[in-house]
Amino acid sequence: MTASRMPNTRTGLSLAIALVIAASTNAWAADQDLPARAPPIDQQGMQCEPLRVRSGDTIHMSIAPEHGGYLAIESPTRERFYMVFPQPDPSSPAQPSIPWDIFRRMTDLSIKVGDAQGYPSKGNDTRKVPIFRQAGTYTVIVSNQLETDEPVLDGWCKINFRP
Repeated sequence: MTASRMPNTRTGLSLAIALVIAASTNAWAADQDLPARAPPIDQQGMQCEPLRVRSGDTIHMSIAPEHGGYLAIESPTRERFYMVFPQPDPSSPAQPSIPWDIFRRMTDLSIKVGDAQGYPSKGNDTRKVPIFRQAGTYTVIVSNQLETDEPVLDGWCKINFRP
């Protein structure tokens, strides 16, 4: 072979590097075209699943053995709905979904999204209302005391709801 017919290893190496750079650039550009990913859904002190739900779904919760007697769900607008709470007056029209002393011993609980009802924290409404009414992120809260300005939470998880 003559020198003019011999492959140029420097040219071949340059071509290989150029292809790797082009492939990397195209992969990066493709990632930039993707819609922004949703931020991670948080949970602490309890596990909820699934984290993305619709009206027909059921939320399964695993709660630490030592937890308080309050269970509430906050809407995307930060309105709190009480589902479980101490109720010393058995004749009161506002009764928890589960008696608080029984709830305190539970470590597993399931809630049907479409059936979930609670008492709004605003006003003195003694009627349960549907909780999951608008799309957005809801926070499930377990605590020993929620009726303070700065409650200490035993556990919480965020659930993304789409009707």
